[in-house]
Order: sequence, then structure tokens, then C-alpha cells
Amino acid sequence: MLAVLLLSCAARIHDLYAVSKEYALQPASELADSWTPDATVRVSGDLVGQLLTHAIDGAFKGVEPIDMGLGTVLPKLSVKKLEVIEQDACPNCVAVKGVLRGKAELSVGPVETAVPLALKLGANLKVRSVEDGPTQIIQLRVVKVRNLTVVLGDDDLAVDATSALEAWGQELIEELPPIPLGRLGGDDLPIRALRILPDGGGVKAELRTSAAHGGDLVDLGEAPGDGIQVVVASDTLLDYARKAAFEQGAIDLDVHVEPSHLAFDGDRFELVVRLWRLKDRRAWWRDYRVAGQVDIQDGKLSLVADDVEELAASRGAGLLDPIALLARGRILDGIANGAQQAFPLDKVVTTRSGLRIEALIDEAEGTGPQLVLRGKASVERVEPKKDKKDKKDKKDKKDKKDKPQKQENKAKKTPKKDAG
Repeated sequence: MLAVLLLSCAARIHDLYAVSKEYALQPASELADSWTPDATVRVSGDLVGQLLTHAIDGAFKGVEPIDMGLGTVLPKLSVKKLEVIEQDACPNCVAVKGVLRGKAELSVGPVETAVPLALKLGANLKVRSVEDGPTQIIQLRVVKVRNLTVVLGDDDLAVDATSALEAWGQELIEELPPIPLGRLGGDDLPIRALRILPDGGGVKAELRTSAAHGGDLVDLGEAPGDGIQVVVASDTLLDYARKAAFEQGAIDLDVHVEPSHLAFDGDRFELVVRLWRLKDRRAWWRDYRVAGQVDIQDGKLSLVADDVEELAASRGAGLLDPIALLARGRILDGIANGAQQAFPLDKVVTTRSGLRIEALIDEAEGTGPQLVLRGKASVERVEPKKDKKDKKDKKDKKDKKDKPQKQENKAKKTPKKDAG
């Protein structure tokens, strides 16, 4: 009789486990046109302005003299003022207004002179995303130069360089390389839909991840004054953790771990987990509440468990250490990594155009049903790295140039043989 009861209980527990597993592995349903985000990323206008300033300065640095027919002019300019605003006339655009100042070095015949130079510009930049594997790269790209005016500080020049400088400046701005704002998503946070919007002078990305049971967000109001702000729904992070746990299977001692509830409050988190033991006829489950600290070290987010409370359990359930099982199954690491992958610049990035961008998470806070990450960013210009192909092309050109000279030197060193 006891054996029959044990088998009956084990069968019910196996059935319960199957229902939970089916729920965890459900694919996301088809998105409606009016989908709501379960994560948002906001890049402040201050950071966008820094990126644009360095990008424009880099484009105007080290330019060649402009041929005007009767002479040349060499402009030397840097950004002195830049303002980034929304542009209503261009959907998904930000507008930039700026002033560059410096000097123009003119050379006309034997006469060389330098005069003050100012360049005033207005341009529209489109915010777009580019798919790259499981991630999305967010970029700004110039789509229109609205106006560009050159002011030279001397009206008594022998030649009028204004037209040549304006045409040169327009072409330089139009050909500005795409400016990266970061990379979103990854294996721990796949993105299903993405909506890019202007956000004051900054940029806002609304994401719908592929979580089948993702949560909704609470609006945090105004855009951040500086740096980056990321908001991820707790239920979205939980959904990925639950799915990964069921895909992983038994962790240790034939025990499966199922995260079933996740909440954040300030710098604390709470995770309810169910431990399932399914081997042989003594199957059982037990629930625990695990609490801990949301920690940040060197810009890396982690969840550190420090407290456990036993909750409900099935008949005959054993006692195990849920924190140890969470560590072996990397459940908490998966939750932290998912949140981190919504942060667009979570490491140092050096672009091909020579922008070095470093952004690190420095604050994490649970507010209601979501986790909010904030970080500062620094931007500087460095010499862009030359790839191997560029180095090889330069070497080949040098070899071709030196080859005739080497052959000539060799001929001089080789003595002529006596004909007799």
C-alpha cells in the first residue's frame, strides 16, 4: 500500500514538473503593432553631444590644403559650441547646431597668410539600428546638412576662399562615419523588436525581448541629464532565468532548480526558487526564498545571495542548500548578465574612426517591478588602429617603390665579366 501511495505522489510531482517546464519553454507570441517595451535604454543628450563633438573634431583634423586654382587654403578648426535637439521635421532624427573656430592658412603665389575662421553648421542625424548576430548596434548617421556658413576674419584677401571652404565643409560633414551609441542585447537578452526615438537631445531605445512572459515598465519620466540609463522588467529577467534553468536540467544530486519569482527593492533582490527532485519514486519539491545584495564592482553587475528562508514543500521533501545550487547552475549570474546586456556600452569601445568610449554601470536600483541601471561615460579621441590589410598595402607599395632602386644598386655592385 505504501509503495502505491509513493508511486502516486511521485507521478503527481512529475506531472507538476512537466506543466512548469512547458510554461518555461513556451515561445513568445506574435507581437502586435502596438507592442509595449519590457526594457528601455536612454542615452543622454550630454553624451550624444560629446560623441558628436569628438567625431566632428576628428573629421576636421589633419585635412589637406584645398586647391582654389589661384592658390590653396588649409583650414584648422575645432568645435567650440554644439547643441543637440529633437528635429520634428525629420522622424527618428536629432538635430545638431554648432560653431567651429580656428584659422585658415592661405597660400597665393609667394604670399602666405593666416586669418581667423569660423564655421557655423546645422545638420540632421538619423538614429538607426544595425543587426549584428544576437545584438543590435545603435548608430547616428548624418542624413542632411541643413545649413553651413563660413566666416573669414579678413575681407581684404587676394582671393575669396569662402565658397571653397563651404563646399569642403559640407562634403566633410555629409561623409562623417556613423557614430556608435552602443550595442544592445545578446544571448542572455535576445531582442525581438526595437524602436528608436529621439529623447530631448538624446536617444531612447525601446526594446521588446523574446521573453514569452516578459513584464511591463513603469515610466521614469524625464531623460537622464548625463550618461546612460537602462530599465529592465523583473519578469523579463526571471523568464530568461527560468527557461535557462529548465534547459540546463538537473544541476546536482539529481535536483532541478526553477526560479519562480523575482523582485528588486533598492539595492536588494528577492528570488523564490523551487527545487525539484525527480529521481526514482521518492520525488519531491521544496520552495525557498533567497534574498541578497545587488552589487557593482568595476562596472560589472552581480547578485550576491546572503539569506535563505524555507517556504512550502511536498510530503517527504529533503533539505538542501539553494544558494549552492543557484551558484552551480549560474542562475544569479544569468540574471545579472541579462540586465548587463541591456547596457549599451558596458566596456571600453574603440571605433574605427578613432573614438574611445568607456561607459561603466555605477548604480543599480530596484524600483517596483523593474531594475534600473545608471552609468557615466567618457569619450576621447585616439589614433585609429590600422588593420593588417592597410599595413600590407603600405608595405607592398613601399616594396614596389624600392624595387627599381634596389635593382640599380645591385647592378652597380656586380662587376662586369671580361669578354676575353
